[in-house]
Amino acid sequence: MVYFIPHWSTKERILDEDRVLNILNLFQENKLEAHLIVVEYLPYFRYLLNDYRLHDIQVLSLFDILQQVEIETGFPMTVEDLSFESSVEQIYTPYGITLIKDRMSYGEVRFEEHGFVQSVQYPRSATCLCTELYDDRGFLSSIIFSDRTGEKQKQEFYNPLGKCVMTEYFGSDAHIELYHFEQLGLKQARYLSFSEIFAELFNQGLVDFGQSSLIFDSWGFSLDILERLTISQPIMSIFSTEKELNQYTEKQLAILFSKSKVIITDSRQKKSELLHIKEQQRIIGGDIVDIPMYPTRLALGNSNSVERLMIYWKDHHAHQEEEFLVHLLTNLLIQEVSYGLIVEVSSLLQEQKIEVMQKQLIDAHFNVDSDSAEFRKVAAYLQAKDTNTLMKAQADSVKELKLLPIWRQYVQAVELYERIEFRINPNIKQVQTDLSIARLYLDVNQKPDLQKQSFAVNAGIPLILKEESDYVIHMENGYNVDHISEVSEILTFYMNGLKNWNETLVKNVAMIETHSSYNLLEKWRKLFDDGTEKN
Repeated sequence: MVYFIPHWSTKERILDEDRVLNILNLFQENKLEAHLIVVEYLPYFRYLLNDYRLHDIQVLSLFDILQQVEIETGFPMTVEDLSFESSVEQIYTPYGITLIKDRMSYGEVRFEEHGFVQSVQYPRSATCLCTELYDDRGFLSSIIFSDRTGEKQKQEFYNPLGKCVMTEYFGSDAHIELYHFEQLGLKQARYLSFSEIFAELFNQGLVDFGQSSLIFDSWGFSLDILERLTISQPIMSIFSTEKELNQYTEKQLAILFSKSKVIITDSRQKKSELLHIKEQQRIIGGDIVDIPMYPTRLALGNSNSVERLMIYWKDHHAHQEEEFLVHLLTNLLIQEVSYGLIVEVSSLLQEQKIEVMQKQLIDAHFNVDSDSAEFRKVAAYLQAKDTNTLMKAQADSVKELKLLPIWRQYVQAVELYERIEFRINPNIKQVQTDLSIARLYLDVNQKPDLQKQSFAVNAGIPLILKEESDYVIHMENGYNVDHISEVSEILTFYMNGLKNWNETLVKNVAMIETHSSYNLLEKWRKLFDDGTEKN
């Protein structure tokens, strides 16, 4: 038996890339027993678990213990369950309900993405704003009291019967008051932090997990808990590749090593970094192992059956490198009419910045103005023609343009723009769909995205990376570039002809076997049996 303690933020609803969630799915799919201990305040997390199909995972919420919540299921709150003064008018919006009183905005009801009530905000007085948060089992879970600037003053927590059982105070005298600490078996009514309370729950045996292993996702709050633990049960910590060592203090790293029997990371590179820190600071304790946390599965794409040779580019924010790649890839699309490009970006602003650079290159090459009325007419005409929706008026609108020498340039420019697609923070399904038709995955970010790398391996396509990865063997199923200028040559190597691409496909099939669910589970079993996993 093993208990995982993840880092799931109250603001984060998308856990596609979360390591612990992927491990839990791996365990559930293979009938390995695993439990989940939630140490953060997440009144809606049951629906969150359902979204990620974690139906068989046993869950223990430490806030449920503190709030004396014993019910496991219930019906979420709906608008009909709320009551407002008769003078309050309700106006529905895409995100909830705006409350109007005396022709002025009075408050707001926010809906959770599944449609039930998540919060209600309203003024308590001229200087105090209240935000009620509802549990997805159908009761008022807490009320946040803030001043008019939005700064929190206190948060009251309630049990399902509507009784306030705990208050967290913010500001200079930040602390937590428990009104039933003796019933819980705790030693006192006042604590300075939740990490202090949770550590006492563990140390006093008030959370029963026998002699099972505890696996913490390493972050500030979990390290605060770890520092206070005196339990005898084996403790392991996950320190994933995305975590930067310079974000941790020497004290936090000392806690991580001294309190953890084993530290698990998901790449050889991060393991080397941790070993270096351990030796440099002469820290004792904490074996370090690396176990990939995104299993690979054979899901070869169908890029051979699509018309275009698609490149999937995960963009980043390094200005000079981004500009270089925009020029390189755009010019490549100009030269090769069979090529297409999918650009993954993190924001609309980033997309617009790239589009401006692409526009300058494309318009200059074809000597057109893509913002002109003529260009828009040509684009509308070609789109309607391709979709068999061409109207006579559209055909007539370009009759004269067709007679001009620039017509061919308009057509070529329009078709090039159509070969470029953008994805803003795509979800897992979108990425997998795109990679299934892509011929190549390009990511020269300093911080690797191991999950997307695993998806590219699943699809059997070559990967071009800047950082070393456990999912890529250099010059076998991909290429690790030392400098951005190498990308052009490597793109040609994989995109021109099928020989090199097919060899990569064969190597990826072997890589899929290496990181298969079975092999990763064997590493976890070895870890639990021996306390360490020999690499």
